[in-house]
Amino acid sequence: MALLLEVELLTRTYEAGIGGERAEWPPHPARVFCALVAHAESEEERAALRWLENQDPPELEIPEASSSVLWGYVPTNAVTQKPGSAVYPARTNGSRVWARTLPAEPSFRVVWPSANPSPEAFQHLARLAGRVSYVGRPAGMVLMRVHKDVAPREALPLRLVPKGVGPYLLRVPYPGYLDALIAKYQTGGLADEASRTHPYADTTDASATQTAVSTETTVVSGPYARLCTLGFPSGSGIDGWHTARVAAALRAAVLSRLGKPRQDDPWQSFTPEELVPMHGHREKLPPDQRCAFLALPFVGYPHATGELIGVGIAIGSAVDVRLRRAVLQLFGLDRDEGPRLADLRIAGLGVTLPLSAPDGRWSVESNRWCRPARRWATALPVVLDRWPKRWVDVAEVIAEGVRMAGYPEPAEIEVRRGAAVAGAPFLRAEDRKRRPEDSDRPWTHVVVSFIEPVRGPVLLGHLRFSGLGLCVPLDDERGVDE
Repeated sequence: MALLLEVELLTRTYEAGIGGERAEWPPHPARVFCALVAHAESEEERAALRWLENQDPPELEIPEASSSVLWGYVPTNAVTQKPGSAVYPARTNGSRVWARTLPAEPSFRVVWPSANPSPEAFQHLARLAGRVSYVGRPAGMVLMRVHKDVAPREALPLRLVPKGVGPYLLRVPYPGYLDALIAKYQTGGLADEASRTHPYADTTDASATQTAVSTETTVVSGPYARLCTLGFPSGSGIDGWHTARVAAALRAAVLSRLGKPRQDDPWQSFTPEELVPMHGHREKLPPDQRCAFLALPFVGYPHATGELIGVGIAIGSAVDVRLRRAVLQLFGLDRDEGPRLADLRIAGLGVTLPLSAPDGRWSVESNRWCRPARRWATALPVVLDRWPKRWVDVAEVIAEGVRMAGYPEPAEIEVRRGAAVAGAPFLRAEDRKRRPEDSDRPWTHVVVSFIEPVRGPVLLGHLRFSGLGLCVPLDDERGVDE
C-alpha cells in the first residue's frame, strides 16, 4: 500500500521561500502538511492528520526547476504621521522580496510508500486536500488530491527519499507536530518554530544536475560526524570580525553547562578529562576526537552582510557517544520546546543573545555548511599552522594543513587575499587570535578542490576549532567571486 498526495500548481509557480532571495525547492513536506492543518475543522480530521504525522518521512517526486525573485514596495503595518503610502495615508511603504520556483512541470507529489490508511482516515484526508487552495503564499494557488497505490509518472523525473545523510535538509511532519502547530498558533508563535528537518537524497539519474554530486560518486567524510546549530534572533546579527569571540563564548558556555549539572534540568556531568574533546588541552589529539566551535556568518549572496547570525558545534566522529548525546540534548535536538542552552553571553562585547533552533535562514542550517562538494572556499580566513618560508610556499602549508585537519589530499589550492564568497567579513589582526596576548600569524583565503566530493563541515588552519577557516561548498553556490 502507499499514500500519495498530488499538488497541481495552477499558476505554474511554487510560491514559497526560505528567507531573503532563496526560493524553497524541493518543496518541504511540512509545508504541505501545514496546508492540510489549516483546513482541519473537526476532531476526526485532526485524528487523520495525527495518523499521517506518525508515518515515516515521505518521499518526493518533483520536476526540475529554476528560481525567480520579485521585488516591490508594499504598505506595511507600521503607522506614521509622515507621508507614506499614497493609498493608505497613515501607513508606510516597505520593500519586499518574493522568492519563487518555476518548475518544468506544474505539479509535484508527496508519497508515503508504506502508509496504509483506514477508509475513514483516507476519506478525511481526501476532504482536507480538496479544501486546500494554496501552498506557501496565497498567490501559489493549487489543486490537491489524495490517491492510493499510484505509480510514479514519467513527467516527474526527480525522486527524493529520506536518508540518514543527504544533500537536502527538508522540514517534515513528526509525531506531535499537529499539537505543536496548534500551540504555536494559540500563543501567537510561528509555524517554523515547531519544525524539524530530515536529510534527503536524490535517487534519480538526474541528481548530478541538481546537487552537483552523483549518487554513484563516492562521498568522502571529513573528521566531523555532525554539525549542531542554533540561531540568534532575526535582525540581531553581530559584526563578523567578532567570530573568535563568539566561538570562545560558545565554548565557555558549553563547558560550563556540561561540567556541572543544574537542579532544574539534571543530567550526568562530565569530568575535565572527559571534556578534553571540548577544551582540547592535550597534545596531538586527532581531529576526529575534537569538537569545533563556530560562529556562522551570513555569506554567499550578492547582498550578504557577513554578520554572525548563529553558532554551531561540529562534533568529531570519534567523540564518545555519551558526550555526543549530551551536546545534542544541549542543543534541544531531543525535545520540542527548544535548546537547553537558551542564550549566549559574549563577555567581550557585553551582549547576551537568545538562542533558538534553526528557523529556515540558510546560513543557520547545518546542511549549508555540510553538503558534499568538490570545491570549498573560506568564508572566514585561514590562520596558517606554520610560517611559510616564502609566499609561494603558502599553498604547500595549506595542503599540509588540509591533511592535518582530517581531510583527503587536495587536488588544487588557490591562494587568495580576498574571499571567493560574497559577503565574507574582514577580520583585523586582533580578530585572528584566540587571546589578545597571542602573536600574529600569517593568514589567507583559499579555494580548495578535491578529487571526490567531501562532506563538511570543512575547517582549516591553526584556529579551526575556534571558528576561523570555516569553508562553504562552491559546487552550487551563488555570489561566488571567480
